[in-house]
Amino acid sequence: MTEEIKNFEAEMKKKAEAEAARYQAKYASTGKLSPRARLALLFDGGSYTETGALARGSAGVDGDAVITAYGQINGKPAYAYCQDYTLMGGSLGKVHADKITRIQEQALRAGAPVIALLESGGARIQEGIASLDGYGRIFSNNVKSSGKIPQIAIVFGACAGGASYSPALMDFIITVQDKSKMFITGPEVIKTVIGEEVSMQELGGTDALGKKSGISHFTAADEKEAVSTCRSLLSYLQAVPAAPVKNSGDIMSVLPESERGAYDMRKLIACVFDQNSILEVQQGWAMNAVTAFARLNGYPVAVVASQPMAKAGCIDIDASDKMSRFVRTADAFGLPVITFVDTPGYLPGVSQEHGGIIRHGAKLLYAYAEASVCKVTVIVRKAFGGAYIAMGSKAIGADHVFAYPFCEIAVMGAEGAVKIVNKKELAAGVPAEDLIREYKKNLMSPEFAAHENLIDEIILPSQTRERISQALMAAGRTEAGSHGNIPL
Repeated sequence: MTEEIKNFEAEMKKKAEAEAARYQAKYASTGKLSPRARLALLFDGGSYTETGALARGSAGVDGDAVITAYGQINGKPAYAYCQDYTLMGGSLGKVHADKITRIQEQALRAGAPVIALLESGGARIQEGIASLDGYGRIFSNNVKSSGKIPQIAIVFGACAGGASYSPALMDFIITVQDKSKMFITGPEVIKTVIGEEVSMQELGGTDALGKKSGISHFTAADEKEAVSTCRSLLSYLQAVPAAPVKNSGDIMSVLPESERGAYDMRKLIACVFDQNSILEVQQGWAMNAVTAFARLNGYPVAVVASQPMAKAGCIDIDASDKMSRFVRTADAFGLPVITFVDTPGYLPGVSQEHGGIIRHGAKLLYAYAEASVCKVTVIVRKAFGGAYIAMGSKAIGADHVFAYPFCEIAVMGAEGAVKIVNKKELAAGVPAEDLIREYKKNLMSPEFAAHENLIDEIILPSQTRERISQALMAAGRTEAGSHGNIPL
């Protein structure tokens, strides 16, 4: 037996040396981390247990170009798979897929997150349709795990064709600036089929993914930052508490004197939550809405907000999709949803109507009404029309609704309303300014909303953190929603 052990150890050492030499010879100079270095950064202390290291597919290569492993992240169990781009381009064959589906299933049984570290040439053509079947089995497991365990994809390089659907079915996608590429059909196919010329970066690079299509949720400067972002993200999704550091910001210093003046909602949010605790999601896409994780008294929450700096905070098709998916994600993982409202309504226009704003806007209504976690809403300056209903109103299940003394809540803005409601008075020569003033006082004030029991309390901006904290404490621990996390 001693001889067998020595032979085995020698074989494993030889295999590790060959792996290291292969990386050094071809890839070290490119600045890419090796697959094992990526996993070491992901797991606590760089320690993980590999599974299926000797599994071989038709190519007869140990591991079949993917490393599957488990360990701990932020002190909690986690599972991961990392495609080995140094072997057959990280292409996916039957055994490659077998290993991934097994680690997915183990993660689901353990109730632990699964992280996909992706860089692959796609399906292994030599194995024919078996490789496509492998993708299908991975997709199926993505759906079975959806909303039950966190699923995060880090795309380090190419992830094209059918391979791109697995990260799209996961909860979050992290990309690496100027390195990651995702698309269904590549530039050559597009040129052949429709005669359109486009580069890989223009078609599916990080800017396209993070700013145009909204496919990715985070764009990291380099591979190390991408893995660090993943670890930070998991600390919110798994409710890992942190030592709270109260922010000293003043909300009134953020808000402009003019009710029409723009301001950065992110600065207001920063005044409310624990210092340096905000992790914004999809920062470069649908910028008229803000979605972010934050901590309040050390505990994670999900924040949804209008962004007056872009499109005056109007809700459009993309903003509807962005906010609704985020609300459903928060609900799936049991995080309270805190909403800050400052919106004049849904964005008007032919392109929005023809693009399906009714259908997309309904997603936001559905997400809030469906969510079973605690929902707290703060109306900052204005909440008009259907947008008032959609963004966490009492009518669709908000547990607590607060409003600032200077906010306006109504079916529509005063100028437009007066033209409809006061036609006779205007025709009789009554000054429009007087009618607008009266309308604002009688039908738009937070006092009117409070009389109708549609808000719980009118609060000062300086009381925001305290009131949200009290509301969450009163709600106690709310159960996570029992639904999947379909891409919206």
